[in-house]
Amino acid sequence: CWFYTLLIQGTLCFSYSSDLRTMTERLKSGYFSSKKLFIADMMRIFTNCRTYNAPETEYYKCANTVERFFLSKVKELRKT
Repeated sequence: CWFYTLLIQGTLCFSYSSDLRTMTERLKSGYFSSKKLFIADMMRIFTNCRTYNAPETEYYKCANTVERFFLSKVKELRKT
């Protein structure tokens, strides 16, 4: 899907790009001392994207889609 490619590349929108870049740097540096902190930062990305983009935009809609995907993966990991 084009969206996931853009998300991984960090080029989706300025709030995603900035936050995903920060997330990558934090992961590499060992910043996240817990899963809870990582999850909170990811949730902030989704919230920011919805805050700075109108509901009818692809960015807003994709934030919802990726958030659902992310939360489903978190739920799966908690089962293991």
